[in-house]
Amino acid sequence: MQQITYQKIAISMNNCGYNFTWEQYCNRIKTLRTKYKEIIDHNNTSGNHRKDWQYFQVMKEYMVDKPNVRPKHHCSSLMLIQKYADDKENMSSTSNSDNSEAAGPPTSIAGPSTSTAGTSTSTAGSSTSTAGASKRELHQVPKPIF
Repeated sequence: MQQITYQKIAISMNNCGYNFTWEQYCNRIKTLRTKYKEIIDHNNTSGNHRKDWQYFQVMKEYMVDKPNVRPKHHCSSLMLIQKYADDKENMSSTSNSDNSEAAGPPTSIAGPSTSTAGTSTSTAGSSTSTAGASKRELHQVPKPIF
């Protein structure tokens, strides 16, 4: 597909008097992209002087929405999205399992307490619940996305 496109470009340019092969046009576009990315990276680095290039504006118009130059998401934002999804999933799973119990704050793990149903008790350092929520579910750490 890409080869066909560059062959069409070569034919059009040959008709205008520029005699190059489609491979040469392909390589030229690659070098222009690489140079554009280098200048963008250089200018985005703090403390660097501003670099300019004669083809910068033309390439900017061509490359402005390319995800390999300006990614839509960064690693840190993906981690936040994953953490939000995990938190939302944990909230929905605990709310579904707590439907049989009265709404309210959870009882303290450190001190003795009795559940509202009267079927289980907890002592210092351990906790059981009639809804079946384990200590691991209450203190679940978000999973990394990598």
